[in-house]
Amino acid sequence: MSSPSVHHPSIWPVELSREDALKITGFKQAILDDYLALLQREQISHHDEMIEQLERLYLPMAIWIAEKHTDVPLIFGINGAQGSGKSTLCKILGLLLSRICNKRVVSFSIDDLYKTREQRQQLAATVHPLLATRGVPGTHDVDLGCAIINQLKQSAGRPVLIPVFNKA
Repeated sequence: MSSPSVHHPSIWPVELSREDALKITGFKQAILDDYLALLQREQISHHDEMIEQLERLYLPMAIWIAEKHTDVPLIFGINGAQGSGKSTLCKILGLLLSRICNKRVVSFSIDDLYKTREQRQQLAATVHPLLATRGVPGTHDVDLGCAIINQLKQSAGRPVLIPVFNKA
């Protein structure tokens, strides 16, 4: 009896070859002005540290992600604690993947998938009062999230509407 084949996903970070290191240096020079503009828009200081992170972390990660992409859309999730930099990482990766790796990138947050206020109020009245607030399990519109991902996978470059949650 043979054992089933097991897919072992590649693990990042990977050891960089000399060729990749040279590629990263070239990419860094090509993207540096746009990267610094993004940092300024996001009001991120510590430019020397962030430039080092561009070369040491963000560019290798973007290249690794781009190498995983085939003709099938790649869905890549980022998670972390509140305020840990998930949105900033997505903006940086979006810039690098689109400008350096020539990939089409769409980014949205699970925060954009909250049920409406009316739906959450109804859940609070019928299930539990905490469901009126954002973030509690059960307050996300999972069907909407799945529908958006399916639309993106099948879009072939056509526009896909992505909600933006109004926290007000």
